This record gives sequence, structure tokens and C-alpha cells, in this order.
Amino acid sequence: MDIKKVDLLGYSFGGELALEFSYALPTIINKIVLSGPSLIALKTQYMIQIAGFVSIAESSLVNKIEEILGENTSIENKYKAVWEIVDSNTVDRLFFVDQDIARNYRELAKESNLHNTGLMLEALQEIPVETPLFERLQSIPHKTLLITGVHDRNTGIPISTIINRNLANSEWKLFNHSAHFPELEETNKFVGEVLHFLKNS
Repeated sequence: MDIKKVDLLGYSFGGELALEFSYALPTIINKIVLSGPSLIALKTQYMIQIAGFVSIAESSLVNKIEEILGENTSIENKYKAVWEIVDSNTVDRLFFVDQDIARNYRELAKESNLHNTGLMLEALQEIPVETPLFERLQSIPHKTLLITGVHDRNTGIPISTIINRNLANSEWKLFNHSAHFPELEETNKFVGEVLHFLKNS
């Protein structure tokens, strides 16, 4: 392709996609910024999110989740079953520390008329890549800024640790007052870190 090098910014699953693009098209990628990236090929990813729900759910919901975990089904089916019973307030507590920001985010999402159908996840589960991303991370040479909210219960510290440990050229910034959306909960810090990384590192 006749294209200059580009910088990639990816949030959550978008962070995983940014890494996939960088692996597939290394010569046109300059730098990568990842915010709360996922690794959906890992069953650990599902366990982290389920544990995240348990950590912030009301006791009645915790009991229901525990019942689901006790069923003789796959972790993927357990994950789907948990999502079918959680309410919007619980989801907000999973994704955000500041519930005012959570409410504003939900209003903006409603206005946009966009919603997560789950179809992408289902497709990737049905036809997984031959070699999962976490086994290819060491082959990605690009300078990478990894941003994680310390209260992120969705992908969080464990997934970011795996990514940071295996990337060849990464730096990791923790945001102490954020969950899964540091760009919304600590916007000024987020913008400052990203601009500094893109301009100077």
C-alpha cells in the first residue's frame, strides 16, 4: 500500500485489534497506544470479568453468579449466562469508578443508537485464529504505550500484565482513579500521556 506510517489507538477490544494490525502490517505502523486492551482468546479473560462482577454486585446477584459458576458448562457459556442476568447499574460499576461519568456515558451511548451485539465475539469464538495473539506478542516490535485503570475489572491488571511482559518495546501507565475507561475518568491525564508518548518517546 502507498501509505505513510500511522499511529494506532485502541480501546479494549480495539486495543487487541491494534495489536493484530501491527502484527500483520508491521512496516506501516509507527506507534501503538492501548487502553485496557483485551486478549479474548484466553479463557482467563472471561474469568477476570466474571470475578469483576462478583466484586461489585449486590449479594443476591453474587449468589446467582455463584450458581452459574457451579454449573457443568464451559467458561464461555458461564460468561454469557452472567451477562444475561446483570443489570445496567452493575455493568456501570464494572466499567466506571465515578458513577456520574457512567450515567453520562450511558446517555451518550443511547443517543448514538449504537450497542454491542456480541456478534464479533461469537464469530471469533466460532472461528479462532490458529495462533492466539498472546503467543505472538513478542513478535510485535513497535513502541507501545499501555494504559490501564487500576480499578479495571473488565480486562484489568492481569491482561495488561501479560501484554506488557511480552511486548518487546512497551511502557505501562496506571491510572489510579479509573476503571475500564481512563480516557473518560481521567481525561486530562490520558490526553497528556498519549501526546507525550506520540511526540517524544
